[in-house]
Order: sequence, then C-alpha cells, then structure tokens
Amino acid sequence: MTALTTVLSIPSPSSGIWHLGPFPLRGYALAIILGIVAVVSSLAEQPSVEAALEACDIAPERWPSFTHALATLETSGMIRPRAVQEVSHVA
Repeated sequence: MTALTTVLSIPSPSSGIWHLGPFPLRGYALAIILGIVAVVSSLAEQPSVEAALEACDIAPERWPSFTHALATLETSGMIRPRAVQEVSHVA
C-alpha cells in the first residue's frame, strides 16, 4: 500500500447506525437527507425542480424519489411553491 493510498482510504464505521438519544440514524438515510436539503436549497436559484436536481448532480433515475420527497414536504407545509410573478407590459 502506498502512502497516497493510505491517506485516501477512509475506514468504514463499525456500524452503519448512530444513535441520537432514542432515534437511530442510518448512514444511508443521512445521505438521502443531505441530498434533499441540497435540492431544496438550490430551488431558490433554479427555475425548476428538474434544474435543481441537475445542479445537485442527482442521477435522473433517482429523480422520481426526490420529486416524491419534495411533494411530501410541500403537503406537510415544510416547503411551498414559489409565487409566480406575471409580467405585464404597459404601453
């Protein structure tokens, strides 16, 4: 094993679950939550959900699960659709 390989190797945790009080937090669930937070954060800067997913490098085959999660957050009131402003031309 070279020195570079040793520096770049990240050891796996002994368990994929961390306990926060009575709540178990799984590593994969944490990664999904962080992905959803990144997409929600980028929605303010992107013109559409699809653009936000692309900006966050979410693989297209995972888009349905993210759009479902966003719809659930909208239904719960945690996020809301952006207000669309109509442009009127005064002549």
